Amino acid sequence: MLMSEEPAPTRKTLYEHIPHPKLPHHISAHEARARMREEGGLNTRIAVGLTRLVSRMPTAYAFALLAIVGLLAIVGILPPLVALLVAWFSQTFIQLTYLPILSIGQDVTSKQQEIISEKSYYDLEQIMAHLSKQDEAILQILERVEQMERTQGGLLADLTRKLETFTSATHHDGGRRSGASGGKNA
Repeated sequence: MLMSEEPAPTRKTLYEHIPHPKLPHHISAHEARARMREEGGLNTRIAVGLTRLVSRMPTAYAFALLAIVGLLAIVGILPPLVALLVAWFSQTFIQLTYLPILSIGQDVTSKQQEIISEKSYYDLEQIMAHLSKQDEAILQILERVEQMERTQGGLLADLTRKLETFTSATHHDGGRRSGASGGKNA
């Protein structure tokens, strides 16, 4: 006898996820940064790289060391030319060169974070919609259970009354209705 193969039952879902219309389905911070670098070209890559380099503690230590060297030159421990070079480097080169570069790097970084947060927000909206559908289904199930309790509750009440009547009747006549002899051997 040949067994017929039945198709697997399709699973009923309460909610169907709708992907974000503008963003890829799964995007990580790394992927967002890579896309922004590719779209921005060489200048964007340089700006983001320098922004990351300058926004680290070793750079802060280097700037602190530069300030200490400038202080030593001002008080006369180092030659005055060192004070002039430190002032030029920190006031002219770092401020005038790095300020626009850092602004561009921060702009690119904020756009990356905006893409990621927009996707996260959209995902949260999807989760909330899914939970709302689950709530609706749970409320429908609860309504059905309550309806069953109302319809079957009457039957249960009738059975309980009949059982109580039967039980009280058997207790009053010494259990003779059930064929027992009241627990004594005759």
